[in-house]
Amino acid sequence: MRRIILASHGSLAEGMHSAAKMILGDHHCIHAYGLDRYETSQALLEAVQREVTDAADDEILILCDIKGGSVHREMLQLLNVKEDIRIITGMNLGLLLELCVSSLDMNDPNGIDRILEAGKNDIICFDKALVASMKARKEVDSLW
Repeated sequence: MRRIILASHGSLAEGMHSAAKMILGDHHCIHAYGLDRYETSQALLEAVQREVTDAADDEILILCDIKGGSVHREMLQLLNVKEDIRIITGMNLGLLLELCVSSLDMNDPNGIDRILEAGKNDIICFDKALVASMKARKEVDSLW
């Protein structure tokens, strides 16, 4: 089974979990850890480490908010705890949803790259000119 752990500063992880739950329903594979619930990033790491240890047979994907941030640095320590952990930074809702609904083989680097690309493709700066250009190319349906 795949287990997705969201780890962030503040309560971003819990908010991301809540949004995914609203869209997909309750996914028992998603677990959220926000730094605002712990006194230190070390305490957050210890909580996540307990979950990882209890999930001995699960594939673990950890989504962090900021590459190089304190939460990310702590999560990197888990790579030494379990062989099949992957840590992805720059979490966003599109990426999380894709991970939940995909049949990703975590041992296939191309599969992970496709999921990451889908998350990156959700990041677009819309302005009036872009929307007009999309309308002119009849890409209106891709706006929503």
